[in-house]
Amino acid sequence: MHKNSTISTTPISPFPSEIDRHDFGNWLSGFCDGEACFVLQADIRHNGAACRASIRIELRDDDTEILYLIQSYWPYARRLGVSGKVGTGSPIAI
Repeated sequence: MHKNSTISTTPISPFPSEIDRHDFGNWLSGFCDGEACFVLQADIRHNGAACRASIRIELRDDDTEILYLIQSYWPYARRLGVSGKVGTGSPIAI
């Protein structure tokens, strides 16, 4: 995560029931194709190995609502890290 990042401690809202999860998943697939970066990391130690997967989506700060909606789509989502200055039009990311 970026040096000037903050982690939201706000609980993740449930995915809205009025949005079809299948259709949203199709939209999200295309959205991530153009706006996301997937990261896979392996940490190999003497007592075993650990793997971590993450996704980074960077948008303008006036698009935070879509970032929270995307976060609520995945039931295993844990955090929203925000980098940049909210309210300035600067990029922010999860």
